[in-house]
Amino acid sequence: NINGHVSMSGTSMATPCAAGVMCLALSKNQDLTPADISMLFETTAVKLSENKSNLTGSGRIDALAIVENITAGYLELGEYSFTEINGNNNGNINSGEEFSINVEIISTAEEAVNDISLIMTCKNDNVTITDSTANISSIPALGTITLDEEFSFIIEETAEANEAINFDISTFDSNNEKVSVLRLKAEVHGNRIEFSSIIVEDDDNGNGVLEAGETANLSVIIENLGNEIAVSVNGILSSEEDYITINEDEAYFNSIGGKSSATANFNVTASDNLPASY
Repeated sequence: NINGHVSMSGTSMATPCAAGVMCLALSKNQDLTPADISMLFETTAVKLSENKSNLTGSGRIDALAIVENITAGYLELGEYSFTEINGNNNGNINSGEEFSINVEIISTAEEAVNDISLIMTCKNDNVTITDSTANISSIPALGTITLDEEFSFIIEETAEANEAINFDISTFDSNNEKVSVLRLKAEVHGNRIEFSSIIVEDDDNGNGVLEAGETANLSVIIENLGNEIAVSVNGILSSEEDYITINEDEAYFNSIGGKSSATANFNVTASDNLPASY
């Protein structure tokens, strides 16, 4: 009402919102089938988990992306790929690297079309487009044309592993009328190491608690939350606590695959005057 708002959840709230977006999609192209709409919803959704799940489905509906990806013109997106210009040549899109794009444009028109201009944009702040325009002199009737390395971009160092990147290529005819918007998807690769947990092992009395006067191994578990292997990870243990003496301060986690964890052991001794509740 005019005095505020309330937050609600559940299918009773989600269903009318989803139905409204379906109506929006049909208002752009009334020939969409239920299967077309389902595909649009899933492929444009903002991912909330790495894989499709019963909790988050394919992600959060992106109404604008759905509308922009509806083919209402005669130019459609075919296959596309990314070619590394400057980087580590591992085949993945990593932060700090530059890429060009190879993309197929398919015409469904039953006659040749001429003088098509294309402009690529990206709303992600971690992407800098270095070449945003291309031109197609002619596409034959029901034909396909491939644009090799016409577009290029840089993934900034600030981009994080698993980050989704969407590129939109708007196509215009000879009268500068927009024909369609073609969406290309990419994902930033990399590793992201975070602390998970610590377990006290081989302590003197075997109760799993580091107590006064005891020497024990600290089994440290770390996770690679990224989507690319972290190679040869080692750890250095330090502490500013006067109650702790570190006997072995370096340990190796070896290589950790994406969405995996690893463990390494560090040996420490607690002083005799370590408080029981410390």
